[in-house]
Amino acid sequence: MRCWSQNLALFEYEELSAAPDPGWPDCFNSGVFVFRPSLNTHIQILEHAAQHGGDQGVLNTFFSDWAVKDIRKHLSIVYNLTVDILVLYRYGYHAKFVHFLGGTKPWHLSYDPQAANESSFRDSIKNFQQFIHLWCDSYKNILSILSWSLELQAAAETEVDDLEHRSMWEEGRADYMGKDAFNNIMRKHDLFLY
Repeated sequence: MRCWSQNLALFEYEELSAAPDPGWPDCFNSGVFVFRPSLNTHIQILEHAAQHGGDQGVLNTFFSDWAVKDIRKHLSIVYNLTVDILVLYRYGYHAKFVHFLGGTKPWHLSYDPQAANESSFRDSIKNFQQFIHLWCDSYKNILSILSWSLELQAAAETEVDDLEHRSMWEEGRADYMGKDAFNNIMRKHDLFLY
């Protein structure tokens, strides 16, 4: 499932407001639902889960009255559009979440970020291609942000290590068998002088 837009409005909904499952509209999809954390409910769900298997089945049998209890808690289909429905759905441009059903998921496909074209996707379904590109673009954006964040973190850690190392050196506690070994000092010396 992929979120295509900001969905802050979901925080305004009451507990167990949920998007219907496309194949079984009397069940909600466990990918998008509003839930208020509760230790008591958590314990009850864990006990219930021991008997009912996967997340979708567990949640739908635990909250078994969802389909009939309060229709106001049924979120619009735009909160759980499958790619197949989205292609045909008149208001698909309002999609909040796109659900990649079945075995073919964007993260399972072969992707060449340099090429970034249809030929870089093996076994993709024609209708999926635009959504796969959107998925891959999002993935690349997030990956670059994460990479940048990790680089900053590594630089900060290196700076802390350098300060600790300098402090130890100045206190006369040099690491002659490691970082302060003669060969390492000569390598740094040569780097700056030659």
